[in-house]
Amino acid sequence: MCPTKSKNHGSALKNWISDLDDVQEKEKVCIVSGEGYHPIMEALYYHFEKCAKKREAELKVIIGPVVCVDSNGKNPLFKLAQNNLMTLYKASSRERLHFRTFGYRKAFAEDYHPAVTQPSKRNGLYYNDPLIVSKFVTNFENKINAFNLPKYKGNFDVEDFVCLTPDQIERLRAPFGEYYDSLFEEEIRKLVVAEDITKTPLFHTFKLCYV
Repeated sequence: MCPTKSKNHGSALKNWISDLDDVQEKEKVCIVSGEGYHPIMEALYYHFEKCAKKREAELKVIIGPVVCVDSNGKNPLFKLAQNNLMTLYKASSRERLHFRTFGYRKAFAEDYHPAVTQPSKRNGLYYNDPLIVSKFVTNFENKINAFNLPKYKGNFDVEDFVCLTPDQIERLRAPFGEYYDSLFEEEIRKLVVAEDITKTPLFHTFKLCYV
């Protein structure tokens, strides 16, 4: 079955909502994101919550190490994880391929885009072939297992995400272009401090445990 091109990702939010509203009972949903762009995640919060509570879906997300937050240092994904409605894993460097899978029924893979790219400039492909979808699911699980990605639980004092607002992320990313994606967390933390990216507390207490 041929992949289908998504509509202009000015409808990115509509595509997300449509996908989440289509989640099946107790289905596993795997998502690879970059920074978890706060405005989109805020709009999706109740759709994620509905999937987890009413359909008992298993929501798993790879994100980071930089996470997009509002001026109060918040991202809705953290609240979902704290309420045991979603499991978050922290990537060691920004993932270039962002995708989401819904069981083995459907997958959506976004075209490459830099950090905090506006939704109207995003596109991607839907896949409905179970064999192709299974490869995305395997890719997701391999990332977690091969790199022993730390899992966010909200109650383990191990390590924090690097939490920055969209403007701060853009200031951090701009000098590097696509090379920004290759920066590891330790390098990013040093750059944030060295460049004085923000005057506010840099690392909010979003705790992780290693699995």
